[in-house]
Amino acid sequence: MLQALKGFLARDHRFEVVGTAGDGHQALLAAASLNPQLVLVDLHMPHLDGAGVTRCLKQFDNPPVVFIITSDDSIASRAVSAAAGADAFLVKSSNLPSQLKSKLQKWFGSNHSPHPGAEAISGCGSPKAALPTSGSSR
Repeated sequence: MLQALKGFLARDHRFEVVGTAGDGHQALLAAASLNPQLVLVDLHMPHLDGAGVTRCLKQFDNPPVVFIITSDDSIASRAVSAAAGADAFLVKSSNLPSQLKSKLQKWFGSNHSPHPGAEAISGCGSPKAALPTSGSSR
């Protein structure tokens, strides 16, 4: 899943993936040092789950946009994610790319006009993106 998300963001010229993490604690450390504008986080991660990561990230001075991604499409998971402050809840399914595209459009505008300096962390692009995920299929 991590590789698929990195590939998706790499094709979206608005984002530069600046980091990845294998668990929740690593995600927080990466986000604190990289200061991404977007973090994609798996709800089910070792050591600190995605909701816990999100709660911590949202307390940063300049909190990133956080998308929680999970295969657990239960009402309870949605409620936990919302209570943690997640900006989007995405379900791992065949339409994940279209869900992600829609949420990126909502938060960062058209992918036809790059956002200079935006970065992301996967799991924690022109926006910096960080991707902390467990790498699990959940």
